[in-house]
Amino acid sequence: MTVVVFYEKPGCKTNAQQKTLLRAWGNELKVRDLISEPWTEDSLGRFFRGEPEPAWLNPAAPALRNAGTCFKFTDRAGALAAMIADPLLIRRPLLRIGEIFIHGFDPAILRLHLKVGALDADMDLQACMVNKHDGGEQCDE
Repeated sequence: MTVVVFYEKPGCKTNAQQKTLLRAWGNELKVRDLISEPWTEDSLGRFFRGEPEPAWLNPAAPALRNAGTCFKFTDRAGALAAMIADPLLIRRPLLRIGEIFIHGFDPAILRLHLKVGALDADMDLQACMVNKHDGGEQCDE
């Protein structure tokens, strides 16, 4: 059994589905609140090594949806500072598997680190599930 530290936005329907799948694959989850975590540049930066800043951002974050412009950062520190100030900007979930740090729910990457089979091709566990018809909580508001 693999222990996965799973940083989520509580109430996010997509995060709930992701957790269900990870548990079904036989993993033990230690769930953390991504929003209230006391992030530092170092602790958050571990999840974003080796990728450009735009890949770090949650495209459904209110600050991005409402800004009407693209966020552009001049450097890594600026991008991390913005995400620390507004954790809804962080592409989630954040996952820690031992000393491996992952942002987002990329099935191919997870299969490599968790040694599991393929996902159903119709499952989209990256996109935010916002159900505007049932009055349920929207995960990015």
